[in-house]
Amino acid sequence: MREVWMKLVNLVLFNYKEPKVYIWPAVIVLGILLSWILALDQVTIAVDGQVIEYKTLKKTVANVLVEQKINLNQGDVVVPDLDSRITENLNIEVIRAFPVTIKTKEQTFEFFTVERPVKEVLQKAGVNFNDEDRISPGIDEIVKPYQQIAVVTVTSNIISKTVKLPSGTEYKRDKNLEKGTQVVLRQGEDGVAERQIKVIYENGREKRRVTVSEKI
Repeated sequence: MREVWMKLVNLVLFNYKEPKVYIWPAVIVLGILLSWILALDQVTIAVDGQVIEYKTLKKTVANVLVEQKINLNQGDVVVPDLDSRITENLNIEVIRAFPVTIKTKEQTFEFFTVERPVKEVLQKAGVNFNDEDRISPGIDEIVKPYQQIAVVTVTSNIISKTVKLPSGTEYKRDKNLEKGTQVVLRQGEDGVAERQIKVIYENGREKRRVTVSEKI
């Protein structure tokens, strides 16, 4: 198109037979049209399974979407960003968000997202979690539409407990005793042990106990 307009300008300037005074208004009009054409940028928009190709004078991605009456919903992602400047042959993609359900100790709610790791979805949803928490599906898995993300808050504390240790029985053979006869040589005594126990809670309820150390 630009080459066509250049040829047209050359034709008017160098081949028109009328006096030059009549040529200049046409040249001015052609110049304005040519400037307008040169200012247009070709863009391609991929959205909702369609590909839109057209030329625009708009300066940002956001302006282009408004021009094409493309509405964005909660959680939608636009690549490049809405504030990005329009350049020639720019490709714009609108990725539609889908709902997932997030269940925590405090609440269950719906959140709109695009495909991304569970960890990123929780961060964007403002859900706090730590390495000990039990999250399903795993934090590195990619979420799918209508999936449920469950976050079980895991906490723990250490308690000390004194326990009795029953005395053991030690047997020794004695050939001088009749068969089946037992003699107590020394009476054993019960002992005590100091145990450090880790109590694990899930969503505030005790789940299990694990002995982490024992001192007799």
